[in-house]
Amino acid sequence: MHGISEIDRVCFYRAAAAGLRGLERRLGRACRFGDNARATWKHFAVGSRAELKDEDRLDLLVREAAVTNPDGFAPRVIFAIPALADDEPFGPDWESCPRLVAQLLLREADKSAEYGGDPLALLDVAAAAWGRGTQRVASMVQHIDPTSRTRFLVAGTDAIRALASQFAGKPELDLSSQVTLVASGPAVRQLFGLAIALVGSVGKQGRAQSRSLEDATPLERVDQVLVGDDATVEDRAAVDRLTAASPR
Repeated sequence: MHGISEIDRVCFYRAAAAGLRGLERRLGRACRFGDNARATWKHFAVGSRAELKDEDRLDLLVREAAVTNPDGFAPRVIFAIPALADDEPFGPDWESCPRLVAQLLLREADKSAEYGGDPLALLDVAAAAWGRGTQRVASMVQHIDPTSRTRFLVAGTDAIRALASQFAGKPELDLSSQVTLVASGPAVRQLFGLAIALVGSVGKQGRAQSRSLEDATPLERVDQVLVGDDATVEDRAAVDRLTAASPR
């Protein structure tokens, strides 16, 4: 399946589950999780001829979230799966979350949300799902002038986390339009997509701006460059090329 390992699939689902809990928090009411949602699913699954299981419930929740937030929830985007339509998040070869993992994630989400009040804490949960630590390094970010729409070029988990902490609660700022990401792997791509979903202003459904490692086409403007400690050598080289080519 396009070289995607089971380990990476599990990481994706764990991070996506944290993101779903964050979307629930933003909605302000129980919709996807909780006693009522679990009871509704149980009734639906029992009455279905398809014998739906917990992994099917999780896939349906992820698929629904991918409609408006593909950068955080669509494997097509996160794993760069080729030859899929824009409205197809998984593709025919995608394998569901292992049943025991799906049961655990849904059970945790159906209970009281441990991190429900803090979108940054949920972003940290998503990072940990990929084995990525995030430092609360807001000092990485220089002054952000909301009137000039500061433009960022970033790579690495710490850089995403630093920006998320600065953009959170500020509707005049927008991660999706002010930040360009360089990422060679699915972990950082998903975390950036989840940051947009969890920290962005309610009602803004912007898509992540990203560049491939080979694309050195100049950006319109780069005001600040942030590179996290976990950025790969390839990502750092791509950032250097884009920085050299773009006006500052």
